[in-house]
Amino acid sequence: MKKITNRIKEVIRDVQSNKMGNSKTLNAFHKQLRKEKIVPNGEKILFSHSFSIYEPSFIHDKIMSIALKMRGCEVFSAFCDGVQSIECNVYGGVWKDHTDFDSSCAHCQKCSSKLWSELDKKNIYKYSTYITDEDNREVENIMGKITEGGWVDYKDSSGWEIGLWAKDILVNNYVVADKSLIYGHEELGRSHLKNLLVIKFAIKKIISKVKPTRIISNDSFYGMWKLWELIAKENGIPFYSHWSGTRVGGWSYAYNDASMSLNFKPSWESYSKQELTPDEESRVNQWLKDREGGRDMIIDTASLSDYKDEYFDFSLIDKTKPTALLSSNVVWDLAALNKEVFTSSMGEWIIQTIRWFRDNPDYQLIIKSHPAEHYPEIPQTIETVQSMLEKVFTLLPDNVIFISPKAAVSVYQLLPFASIGLVFTTSVGIEMAARGKSVIVAGKSHYRSYGFTCDPETLEEYFYNLERELRVGISDNSDVEKLAKKFLKFNFFHYYTRHGLVSFDHSKDNNGRVNILIDSIEDLKPGHNEHLDYILDSIVKGAPILRSDRWIKES
Repeated sequence: MKKITNRIKEVIRDVQSNKMGNSKTLNAFHKQLRKEKIVPNGEKILFSHSFSIYEPSFIHDKIMSIALKMRGCEVFSAFCDGVQSIECNVYGGVWKDHTDFDSSCAHCQKCSSKLWSELDKKNIYKYSTYITDEDNREVENIMGKITEGGWVDYKDSSGWEIGLWAKDILVNNYVVADKSLIYGHEELGRSHLKNLLVIKFAIKKIISKVKPTRIISNDSFYGMWKLWELIAKENGIPFYSHWSGTRVGGWSYAYNDASMSLNFKPSWESYSKQELTPDEESRVNQWLKDREGGRDMIIDTASLSDYKDEYFDFSLIDKTKPTALLSSNVVWDLAALNKEVFTSSMGEWIIQTIRWFRDNPDYQLIIKSHPAEHYPEIPQTIETVQSMLEKVFTLLPDNVIFISPKAAVSVYQLLPFASIGLVFTTSVGIEMAARGKSVIVAGKSHYRSYGFTCDPETLEEYFYNLERELRVGISDNSDVEKLAKKFLKFNFFHYYTRHGLVSFDHSKDNNGRVNILIDSIEDLKPGHNEHLDYILDSIVKGAPILRSDRWIKES
């Protein structure tokens, strides 16, 4: 026990020392910037509330603002300074580092203030300054008219589904999909809706005051940042969202959209017509092989890590039966939220699939729950696939095998047994197709309708295709495999661009270390980094990140 305690102390000291080093480096960059002769270009860049409590985002936004200043842009920032209550988009539920919301809120404000400490005070816009007593009364009036439970369905005059956004924040905060599992969900949900209504006033007024020519934001799937996206578009202002994504050292960007929507359609038709060179295909194949060991991903949930300690008996699998491998998502994650097509939820899709296999005993189903349900570096999922199934089935049918997230078995070890893959939205679907497997997609995955998966629109169509694939199968999947490999390459080699600003991952060996990858602001000047230049040039020009004739080069 003493050895473990000492190791934890070593990790904490290592991470803290690294943060101090990064802080010194960023301060040095600002000193260098003050010596630069900058020619203004007239562009006014407004950064929305940064996810500054997360060190990679803090460093990214700090360096990005410096790089844009060097190109002649005037930089502005906006952030929430304590106008929300009970919980918010940043802190709440299981995602908190402090004992209460007030201390968490104070920490978030401190991070935001530190992030933008080098800006002129007149360029910093805090939410509270732009919320009046009249605004608060209007919000209270709206909330007073909403009946119990009705907050989820609330839409404003623009038709924005703010109640749904409040629900998404709530379930993500408590790592469930079913809000009724959360104690006090009515009060919490109403508070999230109220918070969004209040900050909407501030965001609109700040944009009106600054009159920015561009807005840069944290990924805009969730409510607070979604408001920034929609209000920017309402005012005709090019909007750019970003997130660190899943690839080690990679960062994703989108124009007038959430970066994690992973919408590749603007470039896909042109890109998909290009043949992969032998060298490119070799790199994709190597990436697929590396994935089996959990490499090249920020969070390693694929490999057989120490925390996966439950034994799985492979003899339970009947090798004589045509078999479907169902890979689930984490139910509360944005990858699964609001992605239903022909069922009311991911859970219902799995339940309906089990019932079909119960009625068709000649076939076999293996259910592989997502390993992130039980991953020690993030809060443990409360509402799991297993917990959902236990509410419906006393015992699973004999031809259905369930594998828990704690089992010492990876999805890659199960592929040889599978005739077909069943997925909701997980990226395992792309990997299976790239390995020559037929894949049926049940949710609104980002790769749905790209030509290498079967994408049913109804439950009847789903079961028809499921039986056909199990009974007949497809003898030649080579064209599908090639297309899936192109998509995989675009997804992980282009869209998640390694532009060399910051490197980080949460693997056990890395201890969560975050490293700044540039030595001087000289590295931020045009011509020094083509991947960074691509993103910055797009922002300065107000151009889309992806077009039919333009996308980020491989990195």
